[in-house]
Amino acid sequence: MCSTYLGIMPVKGESLIGSMIKLKWLRENMLELPEEPSQEQLDAHCRAYILGLIGGVLMECMSLRSPSFNQSCD
Repeated sequence: MCSTYLGIMPVKGESLIGSMIKLKWLRENMLELPEEPSQEQLDAHCRAYILGLIGGVLMECMSLRSPSFNQSCD
């Protein structure tokens, strides 16, 4: 699935554990785009960016919230 949606496959057991991709791997492998990316490269980069947002910002924010989830995450 990673190969299909990101255009590159992380190493199993190292950067891919079960169905989880390490955010460090995403940053190291998906951060830069060529000067004139193809549509496929652009799509893969956008998907990786969204995964990074979900895993690095939104999930971190959720883990900082109280169990009541009444606090906002600033």
